[in-house]
Amino acid sequence: MDIRRWEVVLALAAALTAHQGFRRYDTYYPSVHAVLLFGPPVVAALIVSSWSDAPSGGILSALRRIFPIYLFYLGLSIILYRLSPLHPLARYPGPYLRRVSHFVSACITAAGNRCRRFDALRRKYGDVVRTGPNEVLITHPSFIPVLLCTSGAPKGPSWIGGSLSYKNLPMVAIPDTELHLQRRRPWNRGLGPTALREYEGVVAKRVEQLTERLEEQQGEVILGRWLNYFAYDVMSDMAFGGGSELLRDGDRNNVWSIIDEGMRIASFLAHVPWLSVYLGHVPGAAGPLNKLLATGSDFAGRRIARGSRTRDLFHYLNNEDLPDKAPPPTRQLIDDGILAVVAGSDTTSVALTSIFYCILTNPEVYAALIAEIDKYYPPGEDASVTTQHRNMPYLQAVMYDHYPTKHFASIRPFQEVASVESRTTLLPWSHLMLA
Repeated sequence: MDIRRWEVVLALAAALTAHQGFRRYDTYYPSVHAVLLFGPPVVAALIVSSWSDAPSGGILSALRRIFPIYLFYLGLSIILYRLSPLHPLARYPGPYLRRVSHFVSACITAAGNRCRRFDALRRKYGDVVRTGPNEVLITHPSFIPVLLCTSGAPKGPSWIGGSLSYKNLPMVAIPDTELHLQRRRPWNRGLGPTALREYEGVVAKRVEQLTERLEEQQGEVILGRWLNYFAYDVMSDMAFGGGSELLRDGDRNNVWSIIDEGMRIASFLAHVPWLSVYLGHVPGAAGPLNKLLATGSDFAGRRIARGSRTRDLFHYLNNEDLPDKAPPPTRQLIDDGILAVVAGSDTTSVALTSIFYCILTNPEVYAALIAEIDKYYPPGEDASVTTQHRNMPYLQAVMYDHYPTKHFASIRPFQEVASVESRTTLLPWSHLMLA
């Protein structure tokens, strides 16, 4: 018997078995990963070591010979399958490197070039582009009502990457549709029409403060920096009842440095969420992201300890508006506090900065917007009163047309989703990114 040849055959069989196991069991449990990765080659080594004419050294010796061959065939099997016409997403065009590994998208995103690359892919390949092994980028508007409605696709794994955990997830990351809707109810109350009217005073105060600080500046002004301060202060007031004064004091504690670096790592890990589960157990491996998560936890912890002083977002998240209902677990409040920090500061400041950039680089848009504002808010009028906003279609267009088309994308795993208008059907176990 040619032992070496049979070791290669068994290593190949083990690699194919492991590959099928990883395809069928998309999980974030390290114990399952260990069984799927090491189980097949160990079984192969046991078989070889049991033969009478096997080389001396036992199972460990056989495993040392088989394991490198096994890893080679496992990698080869994965690459060939992802590039083959047998893959469920094979019919969708896209760069070959992106089909092989999510690390390509992760590196591009961490470098801050995702929007430009998405636009380039759309121009080259069309409205549906394969951007990962099990991921497609959709820019066709017909998918929006299908996927983002109440009964649409469940949440994808990107927030697992940003949370460094698959257990403690904020509301926006929960894949279970029923649990997601349950966790969303307090958010719906806290961001409903009644609550938003209560927040208008908070926002108006900060807008006035922002205007005063900008008027004090001399020479060139970095508007994005001041919008960062504004967004963070508004977030702290609206969500936690206060706790930040960046507009007044400046960023003495490098808050935005923590947010920028943390979001860069979170954006990278959003494409490889399985890696984040392991990094979460390694001290210092994701330092800036851990600091960002700690900031959200600190805000939530101080708000819980202080109690309700105003009807802020936490007033609703903690069920303080429902006296007969028990507050949710502290862990849940902390997870949602982290979400409030990220969504209320980074996302808002990016959107505001981009809107002002687009306005200032398009003089005709700037002129039309100023004309509409002067019509409804002439000099001397209180611009913080929002009653005229419903009569200002150009202002509405500048804000709402910008938000969904420039920056926001959500990654979601779905079962089977079809768009009637585009006549495109996407298969189970793939991830969708809307842009």
